[in-house]
Amino acid sequence: MRTDTDHRRVLVEGTYNFRDTGGYRAAAGRTRWGKLFRSDALHALTDAGRTALTDRAVGVIIDLRTTEERRTAPSELTGLGAVVHHAPIFDTTGTTADARLDDIYAAMIEQRGTRLAGAVGLIAASGTSPVVVHCTAGKDRTGLVIALAQLAAGVEPEDVVTDYVATEQHLRGEWADRMLARYTDAGHEVPPAVRTIFTASPAPLITQIIERLDERWGSAREYLLAHGRTEAEIDSLTALLVDTDDTFERTPR
Repeated sequence: MRTDTDHRRVLVEGTYNFRDTGGYRAAAGRTRWGKLFRSDALHALTDAGRTALTDRAVGVIIDLRTTEERRTAPSELTGLGAVVHHAPIFDTTGTTADARLDDIYAAMIEQRGTRLAGAVGLIAASGTSPVVVHCTAGKDRTGLVIALAQLAAGVEPEDVVTDYVATEQHLRGEWADRMLARYTDAGHEVPPAVRTIFTASPAPLITQIIERLDERWGSAREYLLAHGRTEAEIDSLTALLVDTDDTFERTPR
């Protein structure tokens, strides 16, 4: 099944969910192509995959994984020359059998706001360098960081939802099968809730998060300000991400 975000998918060998976040409607234009990318982990990058990143002049990589995730699956970035920021959202890795995806998101928004905002701050400080934000799946931690950056830069909420839900299609199949096999090989059963955590990116969930941001903090911008970012940083973020040129209707490289 083709989605309306397929044209944003970038073929980077060794990844499943590498996407350009350009072309979305924002208050003053559209988000820039080739500036902000989102991805699953980069530990399986091949020479061709690294060449794809080099061709896009990727200069900043923001790794949201835990120290343990980085140790067990170190990114294959040899020769890339990008600045790598380790900006973990969580300190430890692990999912309990009774965990729910909405509870995980609520915990991130309520308890990890400074870290989420810190990752957005790294995007704002990236200058002209193209940026990759990633975790393991490029779905939950990455999904919230990208959503916060997009919303703060004025991207329409429905487009934020569209960008978020595309992940499920990209992770379906080989990626999901490998992750679930790793879980069962370690002696764990895979209850439905855990399967959902591994594979799902439902529209109602991110919609609820957007509503929660608006209801509790007033907006994503106010959320970021309440968690350590400044007006100047958010203005810089917007300038970096949003193309106000009237020729913005371009296609990705």
